[in-house]
Amino acid sequence: MKIGVVVAHPTQFEGPFFRYAARDAAHDIRIIYTDLSRKDNIYDPEISANVSWGIDLLSGYQHSWMPSSGRMRWLRRDIKHEKYDLLIVNGYSRSEYLLAALYARFLGTPTALRLDSVLFDRASRTKQFLKKIMFRGFTHLYQHFFATSTLTIEYLQRYGIKRDRISLFSYAVDNDYFKEKSSLTPETKASLRTRYNLPGEDRIILSVTKFNEREAPWDLLKAFCDMPRPRPVLLLVGDGDQRSLLEQHALNHGADDVIFAGYVPYPELPGLYGIATIFVHPTHYEPWGVSVQEALACGLPVIASSRVGAGYDLIEPDKNGAIYDVGNPQDLANKLIRLLESDRPDLVVQENDRILSKWNYDSSWRNVIEATRLVGTPQ
Repeated sequence: MKIGVVVAHPTQFEGPFFRYAARDAAHDIRIIYTDLSRKDNIYDPEISANVSWGIDLLSGYQHSWMPSSGRMRWLRRDIKHEKYDLLIVNGYSRSEYLLAALYARFLGTPTALRLDSVLFDRASRTKQFLKKIMFRGFTHLYQHFFATSTLTIEYLQRYGIKRDRISLFSYAVDNDYFKEKSSLTPETKASLRTRYNLPGEDRIILSVTKFNEREAPWDLLKAFCDMPRPRPVLLLVGDGDQRSLLEQHALNHGADDVIFAGYVPYPELPGLYGIATIFVHPTHYEPWGVSVQEALACGLPVIASSRVGAGYDLIEPDKNGAIYDVGNPQDLANKLIRLLESDRPDLVVQENDRILSKWNYDSSWRNVIEATRLVGTPQ
């Protein structure tokens, strides 16, 4: 079977997944990237900088970039020529996504819509009504739907999609890669502590976020400043327009045990997970949150806000972490203290491994193959 995926640009977790899927000799996968401007440099407006993932995102699998001119003619020819058994379209926010689905429908190619939407914010009645109409149309345009999480399954069902037309296709990360790269020698751990000015053998609370309105770790910083001493060191990794405000808050509260590491290149993150004690993802809105899975793969307990989709699928409260009420630093502080007191690393690793065995590249690819069998006819 041949499977096509229409997506804007490669990411640090999906590039390796496409390479994994391409090793399946029984099936073909081909990626159509639509945003040529992000081929070489990826500009992240949330931190106002170009991001270099530092890993190869394009080798090992078939892919093409839509040209800057004649785009729609190119797209139609591609779909007609490749004869996909299933074309997966990664959202509907771009005109080329909808046109790809329409072209495929016209040419008799089965299509699937992949979404990460969740129901964190209750939409107005008018918006809900319009979405139900939109999804009613989608049931005729798409033969299948892929959800990145169980919360997205709930979202699709809310808007009228039947469960038997939905499969999971998560934003999985390479669990084995993170486990291996975070297994550090004592010398490497000591070197990293020196590099980031982390004292001695103190325990470390780690967070990797963007310091903007959506992700700035205010809940975590406020919770930490209210925790009694002695306490772990707080290591905040990231950058953004709220960094100076966060630094000032720490200064005003005499929190000299808060370390602002700035932006850290992606390949260096496993090392930070490897020296951490607990990982916290305190964002105010994150439909999934790949850093939760990265930290779990590295053997850490994780606390996520109630607005992080991955928390509901990957965290088992009181076993490998906790979910706190977003906007409630006291709730976060209480759960941090409880996790620090429990200190059961072996049990956490066992639970993480058990959960992640169901959220990995293999399970995602098997779900895609099974959905293709359901809606398409093998060549």
